[in-house]
Amino acid sequence: MVWLAALTLILLPAATLAALSIGSTGFTTLFSGDPAQRGMILGVRLPRVAAAGIVGAALSVAGAALQAILRNPLAEPFVLGVSGGAALGGTAAILLGLTLSDGAPWIVILSALAALLSTMLLSAMNRVRGGMPAITILLTGVVFNAFASAIITFVKFLVPAQRTSQLSFWLSGMLGYETPSTLFIVGGFVLAGTVALAILAGRMNILSLGDHVASTLGVPPSRIRLHVFIWSSLLTGAAVSISGLVGFVGLIVPQGLRLAVTPDNRFLVPASAVTGAAFVMISDAFCRWLTGVVGSEPPLGAITALVGGPLFIWLLRKNIRGEQ
Repeated sequence: MVWLAALTLILLPAATLAALSIGSTGFTTLFSGDPAQRGMILGVRLPRVAAAGIVGAALSVAGAALQAILRNPLAEPFVLGVSGGAALGGTAAILLGLTLSDGAPWIVILSALAALLSTMLLSAMNRVRGGMPAITILLTGVVFNAFASAIITFVKFLVPAQRTSQLSFWLSGMLGYETPSTLFIVGGFVLAGTVALAILAGRMNILSLGDHVASTLGVPPSRIRLHVFIWSSLLTGAAVSISGLVGFVGLIVPQGLRLAVTPDNRFLVPASAVTGAAFVMISDAFCRWLTGVVGSEPPLGAITALVGGPLFIWLLRKNIRGEQ
């Protein structure tokens, strides 16, 4: 708990301050008395930093839970195709004219439902095969992401140019400047999912010992997995609804904490929320900083992939060697 307190009281405020300080005006201008500068910090930059924190917390907690429930360090919403399923649901919501700007949570709900379907499909395949090797889970996720991408690409040719532009921006994995109502809706879903998985963390620890041991100790494996899948899908859908496809966050943060601190899910789930929020805040701030250097802003998903790609390859090689 000391580590969790340190992360919450030191890392998260420091990341927030650093993210708010990067831009055409520094954070100190908030106290300058200039209303225009204060409006820039509080009305434009702060909502984007908050959105980054929400996305980072959601994807990190979902990754930590999926890794625990599948007993696989490669499990992560993007890699498993859960984010791809959420993107399909979000695409359907956008085509139907449903957005978060009017206070309606339908885009989150549709994204979460589509993410849940892809997660349950993976779970069913895992049960039928009696436990799939890491490389098979990876290939399943790659194939599903490719299938989802193909559907979305095909849909782009059938809709007006305005919707196509909206979809392209959203799917590239970039954060926009969300309204307070949007942040309130998505943040509420993420908070609910994080609290629910934190409550289930102790049972996830028991389930990691094996289904037989868990059943002996009074923990029903199928029911716990279903609950974890539902809440993880909700978190993924909420994140995708405002950020599009941002990969490897759910891999980088939980694995870093698991290797550096503890594999205990009772700590890992809340710590992943705090650390994931800080990680995406800093990553997004780096994207904004690059705008002033190169003249254009790279997608957030590209930055997280640059960090997470090498870690994923290392973990994959480690798992393949362990299975041989």
